[in-house]
Amino acid sequence: MQVSRAVQTVTMPADSMANDKVGAEGVAYERVDPSTRCIIHTLFPAHTCGFAFFLGLLTNAIVKQYVLPSMPKEVRGDAAVVSVVKGYAELSQRLRLSYDTTHMYALVFRALGLLYLETQGKQMTIIIPLGVYRSPAGLQRCS
Repeated sequence: MQVSRAVQTVTMPADSMANDKVGAEGVAYERVDPSTRCIIHTLFPAHTCGFAFFLGLLTNAIVKQYVLPSMPKEVRGDAAVVSVVKGYAELSQRLRLSYDTTHMYALVFRALGLLYLETQGKQMTIIIPLGVYRSPAGLQRCS
């Protein structure tokens, strides 16, 4: 008795997030200042969800000049900007992380001064400064 099996091959794009990008090409990790990359590598090694979170944000970002009143003057200038219409629910889908993981890392990165949030209703804009890292004033007192 012979048994034959039909095999179906499904090819996924090399970058499965490519269809979810806001910008045409995202923002290259190398565009982020080395001081910021050092903090990210120290706190969130490459094998962690924290690193995946950051890279996912960059993949979905475009570069803009961005200024928020809450941003220190030292970090104003070029920024990677991600616009999200449906808040953390949409962001978690784009990053391919759970809602809770996405929300947790957004809070941690925000507390560290690695990103800033601007919200209007459910619309959320995530701003990642591309310049030299400046830790928040409250964080400096701990060192």
